[in-house]
Amino acid sequence: MKTISKYMMGIASAVLLLSVPMMAAKPQEKDTLTKNELHALIRNSKTSQDHQKLATYYRQEAKRFEEERADHVQMAKDYADNPMTHQPMKWPNPAGHCKQLTSYYGEQAKQAKALAEYHEGMASEAANEGSPEHQPE
Repeated sequence: MKTISKYMMGIASAVLLLSVPMMAAKPQEKDTLTKNELHALIRNSKTSQDHQKLATYYRQEAKRFEEERADHVQMAKDYADNPMTHQPMKWPNPAGHCKQLTSYYGEQAKQAKALAEYHEGMASEAANEGSPEHQPE
């Protein structure tokens, strides 16, 4: 029994020693906005940095939508390649469902990219407003 206790203590010590550097590491800045942060930025964005954060958010959303679209393109292909196990007469057509989602996610990605471009333009304008050539004389 003593051998097992020493063994368990050794494992516990090793786990603790390995986890200390992870706890001491500097926390990384998060990549995504919370819904509350997003809504606050949309309501209050005035600076170039604010608009750039929104542009980054929408670029990430566009990427996510493109990934979803690609997944559904593949699923539609998979269903079409195996039609005998997915009889549309008895159940809804899963390949058709995936094709509809492909269209939906493609449109969402397009709109998210447009919003990213809009906020990139706003960021540029906000940055230029502070430049010397845009100061009142």
